[in-house]
Amino acid sequence: MRFTLDDSQVPDGTILVFGIRYVNLDDGRPWNPSKVFTYAGLKAGSRWYLTGTGQVPQDAGWGAVARWLDDPTREVVSVRTVTGTAQLYPPPNPPS
Repeated sequence: MRFTLDDSQVPDGTILVFGIRYVNLDDGRPWNPSKVFTYAGLKAGSRWYLTGTGQVPQDAGWGAVARWLDDPTREVVSVRTVTGTAQLYPPPNPPS
C-alpha cells in the first residue's frame, strides 16, 4: 500500500517519523528485512525538511517528499506523527 498525504491539511510544526526499508530492485525484496531506517520530517513555512544524507528532500514541497518516498528502492514501513512535546527550558517547575 502506498502512503499518501493531503499536505494542505497538515499544519506547520508537524513532525512525521518515517520507517523506511531499502529494497533490492533485482528481486523486489528487502536487502535486510529486519533493518528499518528512521527519518524525521518537519513541516515549517509550508516546506518539508527531512533528516538523513544524500538525496533526502530539504526545503522541499510535499511533491518532492512523495517522490522520494515512492522511489522503487524504498518501502515505507510506517509513518507516525509526533503528538506531544515537553518543555525543556526554562524548566516548567523551577526549584524553590
